[in-house]
Amino acid sequence: MNLLLFACWHARQRGFFDGELLENALSFSSLWADNVVKPLRGTRTWMKSNEDTLWERACLRLRADQTPPDAEKFDKLRQQIKSLELQSEQFQQNVLESLAVNLPQNQPQDLSLEVRLSAAASNLRDIVEASAVPLNEVVVQSLSSLILHAFDLTENSGILQTIHNELARPSA
Repeated sequence: MNLLLFACWHARQRGFFDGELLENALSFSSLWADNVVKPLRGTRTWMKSNEDTLWERACLRLRADQTPPDAEKFDKLRQQIKSLELQSEQFQQNVLESLAVNLPQNQPQDLSLEVRLSAAASNLRDIVEASAVPLNEVVVQSLSSLILHAFDLTENSGILQTIHNELARPSA
């Protein structure tokens, strides 16, 4: 999701991705997600989905004179892991922004809305293709909706046609 948001942000501020930026963003994001975000999310969701089983097993092993596990401490730990997960995603967003800002050829530009919309669709298409996600009608509709929201636009046929045309165009 961070890459999709980054694609829209970049289109609004700077326009189309260049090859170097796209490659760097994909490379960093893949490593970061695989080694930081996904393990944290996996731990948090595992704890959530197995909470009852964990307590049941822990309580079965207790003697009558022992205190059962502290559910509040367990929940607090899960919330701390969730906080770390969110912080790791914010860190990814900061790195992606740095990658864009630090490229001399990638300075903010005064672009027309049509160019920025085309850039957003193109940037998103590049991310989706690199992720090996098929660009079917459901994906196109989702990406179109994301662009409309990212640009604070209401749905209209002209804007949607611009977005759909760019999404359907083969990558350069």
